[in-house]
Amino acid sequence: MILSSVLATLAMSPFAAASPSFPQGSQTIEKLAEVVRLSKRYGVVCGVILPQPINDPLKYTLSDAQVMKDVIGAEAGEVSLLTSASPDDKKPTKAKILAEVDRLAAMASPRDTFWFYFSGHGTQWNDDGKSYVLPYDFKPGVKESLISISDIRARLKQNCKARAVVVVLDSCHSGSDKSVPTSGGLENAFGALKGVNTVASSRVDQVSTELPLLKHGTFTFFFVRGMAGEAKGPGNVVTLASLKDYVIKNTKEMTKGHPKMPDGQEPVFMIDGDGGNVGVSLPNEAVLNQLPQPPAPGAASSMQALAPGVIVLVRPENSKYKANAAGVEKVINGILVKKNYPVISSEQSGTFLSVLASGSPAQAGAQAGELNSRFLVRATLKLEESQYDVDGADFFRCEATIEAEVLTKDGKVLASFSTDGADGRPIAGTGTIKSAAIQRAIGSVNKKFEQLLVPELDRAVKPFLN
Repeated sequence: MILSSVLATLAMSPFAAASPSFPQGSQTIEKLAEVVRLSKRYGVVCGVILPQPINDPLKYTLSDAQVMKDVIGAEAGEVSLLTSASPDDKKPTKAKILAEVDRLAAMASPRDTFWFYFSGHGTQWNDDGKSYVLPYDFKPGVKESLISISDIRARLKQNCKARAVVVVLDSCHSGSDKSVPTSGGLENAFGALKGVNTVASSRVDQVSTELPLLKHGTFTFFFVRGMAGEAKGPGNVVTLASLKDYVIKNTKEMTKGHPKMPDGQEPVFMIDGDGGNVGVSLPNEAVLNQLPQPPAPGAASSMQALAPGVIVLVRPENSKYKANAAGVEKVINGILVKKNYPVISSEQSGTFLSVLASGSPAQAGAQAGELNSRFLVRATLKLEESQYDVDGADFFRCEATIEAEVLTKDGKVLASFSTDGADGRPIAGTGTIKSAAIQRAIGSVNKKFEQLLVPELDRAVKPFLN
């Protein structure tokens, strides 16, 4: 909505000044501040840490939700806070989130603002490429248990009459949406749904980050500071445009040098038309003072990526095949990287893999948390050799099998399978090419391993990888 429309709307309300028209320049800025002062804020704020059996590594989604609720709910209105720590009737389940969005969106008048905020895991579904967030009652592999960002936006477009509607997402994979044409770029794509502004914590090809030092998500930390006054522009008013400049600049500077994002995490603001001129808040010292001061820019070493990784551990049944098992592990890691799975290598895993090798993944929980990884592919390579004689000539026979499990870091088994019967035939050769025969057998079983492993990861793990 353009600025003139906002001011005209206020002029027609019983709270407005007598004159329905406002001159340009400083007096227009003063009226914009008046619009913000007289408006109410409505919204739904969600902070999700998924329950067991999945150990969600996100640490600060609840504190993010609380401080966002504080800054949004500073003006008279109603803001519903739904977190994993809330009573059962306030848990951020899919049904509760959508019901609260519908209820509060209907309460906002044309002079008000409406906010939807979500901090937690996000994902993209393979068959449609759309962006989704994971509610508290999410079920792995069940698309219907996800919440579509497109659905949230469409509901708000249809049911909310607020002068400004803002969807804020602090989750990975939230910076794009293929439900609308994208030929004009992300901003034009989201802009196709008029009246709904969308802000994502990072580009779709990036992870969102948390700052343990601040006990907040990096993006949310600066978004709230900006809303509380640090992003104010002329007339002491924070607009979407001034918020965009402030949040992008500070989030990128703070995260420069991150191992996965050398240039820094870049939030994405998808503002509807001239919506950047819409005032959204006035300075709030109480909220600003409750937040710690930001550390020096480039504090990437103290950050933790929200997206967990996958560790692949292949052990040989017989120690003499240790090198062969390491080769399988390397091949599978390469396959997963090509499939866009974040992989933690053996070299990065340190003592964690030593504990795993002892057969006790539950004991490795603390180390897994430090690695920001909770999914384990634990496999055993078995090779059976035999020699036999055919018409006086010695032949060598080798059959390979991999038995595997996919587990969470606390030992919950998500999938298990075996490659018995890979290619359905043994490998034979003369004794002089014994090593080549072993490698051919391993090559055969690797193909079968990939065919079985990738679908299981796609089903049980991928929805959790932000």
